[in-house]
Amino acid sequence: SRADKRESNIAYVLFILAYVSDFSLVTMLLPFSAFVYALVSIKSANLYWKIILVYCEGVIISSYLYQVPARLNCEFLPEPLMVVAEFVGIHSNTARTIPIFFVYLATLFHVFGLESRNKAAQRLGNRDEVSVESTSESGHVGSTSEVRVPSNRTAYALVRGQTDNINIWRRAILFLSQAFIPHEVPVSFLI
Repeated sequence: SRADKRESNIAYVLFILAYVSDFSLVTMLLPFSAFVYALVSIKSANLYWKIILVYCEGVIISSYLYQVPARLNCEFLPEPLMVVAEFVGIHSNTARTIPIFFVYLATLFHVFGLESRNKAAQRLGNRDEVSVESTSESGHVGSTSEVRVPSNRTAYALVRGQTDNINIWRRAILFLSQAFIPHEVPVSFLI
């Protein structure tokens, strides 16, 4: 659907921006996986996005686990390990994890949107389908095959799910803008 494509495109752009802002092996995997997924897309979209979601969670958690001893100047972290961690993309600076956090948020919203639209389509699709008889090969109207046509309630539920996702994005942008932008700056233009 159109909402799936829009959310996917937002996530793809954030994949590329995260890579451009960090140029590390960790962030390089994101646009690379998007290109490979676009070429091979045999598996379901839900599986790909859930894998990306878990990957982003792992990167964020490992970054924060590395930041604690690095910030406290602990002696048990050898210098070669710190150099390798910075090269791979696990940084001791919290600000360097913001791009991957935005990728995580976009992926989280996209997975939530995919699952909510799939559940709404299944729930309403099974209950509100209209049976239409089709003609058989001999030209007679019969009950040899049936075509399922979704009713208007199914279409309304899918459109309603798209507007709910837009409202979620608006609330997330407002929350993040209030968290990261000083309160003197007006953020009403974001909504």
